[in-house]
Amino acid sequence: MATSRILLIDDLRNFRDDRECVIARTSAEAHAILATGEPFDEIWFDHDLGLLDSGVPDTTMSVVDLLAERAYNDNAYPVRRIYVHTSNSVGSKQIFSSLTNYGYSAVRVYAGDIFIVD
Repeated sequence: MATSRILLIDDLRNFRDDRECVIARTSAEAHAILATGEPFDEIWFDHDLGLLDSGVPDTTMSVVDLLAERAYNDNAYPVRRIYVHTSNSVGSKQIFSSLTNYGYSAVRVYAGDIFIVD
């Protein structure tokens, strides 16, 4: 049985069960990973990704915008399911509504049972 290909976009957390995944700690890292065009079975979204070197907050919204723009242009990113695990309630709603409005299969999940912070 093949393992799922998973992208975790989160600045702090890792999966509690140590499942294999590709990790992006910043939005720039997520963009670089997605630029390869490799499909994912799952993409997991945090919202707040800490601060950039300039002191400006980094979030996953530019990644969400990229996926939405691709779907708008009839070139949706190849992902089976998106999980929104952020603790930011406003960010969670923004990510979820934007991606589902563009046809992605997304669910909101509670991070506490799934992740640990190293």
